[in-house]
Amino acid sequence: MFKPNGPVMQFLTEITNFLILNLLCLICCIPVVTIGAALSARMYAAMKIVRDEETGVVKPFFHAFVRNLKTGIPLTFIFLGMGALLVADWYVTFRMETAQTLWKVIFAMVTSMYLLMLWNVFPFLARYEVRVFDALKGAFSLSYLHFFRSIFGVIMMIVPWMVNIWFPVWFWLIALGIETFMLYLNAGHFARVFDRFEAEKGIAPVTAANEENEDRVFDDESRTPVVTEENA
Repeated sequence: MFKPNGPVMQFLTEITNFLILNLLCLICCIPVVTIGAALSARMYAAMKIVRDEETGVVKPFFHAFVRNLKTGIPLTFIFLGMGALLVADWYVTFRMETAQTLWKVIFAMVTSMYLLMLWNVFPFLARYEVRVFDALKGAFSLSYLHFFRSIFGVIMMIVPWMVNIWFPVWFWLIALGIETFMLYLNAGHFARVFDRFEAEKGIAPVTAANEENEDRVFDDESRTPVVTEENA
């Protein structure tokens, strides 16, 4: 059971790798503008691990981190800006005594879509070299094709921050544990989605920046990722 190639040791090795990935991601998020590149690099390395394509995490992480800076930085600004606007809108709405229920419903829908896009966009960028606009469309496609799975992902993305309310002293440890567990689940989920999609379309990953390959990831008319429920 505890042999070097046994299931227990392999499991412990994977958990350790995911812990290291989370720490690397946290460090690379410190400049703020690199948050997008760090999140996509974390998912890139995590999918490599669940596919048994890599045994280490540092090299694939920084390979993807550098590669995704060009698209990741603009996406970071977009989502930070949108997040700030949503926070301001909610603040003003709750401060207004005459705020109508309709506005609250609209803001709730917009916020939900924002969170769904946020959860899907960086895994999409981790797998494909695409432009900013196409990364957003790819995230939108994943959001509605895998709606309930995306809802679960968003909830678990928020849980570590909610933990701080009840367990502020142990927040960092609980958050790290939840993030490690969710990274394992999410990497497996996105790996299966992308593998089925690529098998159906006959494309290779991280090559979609070229026009010839990009047309195979996005349909010609709407440039929406061709990920149907059958192949996703």
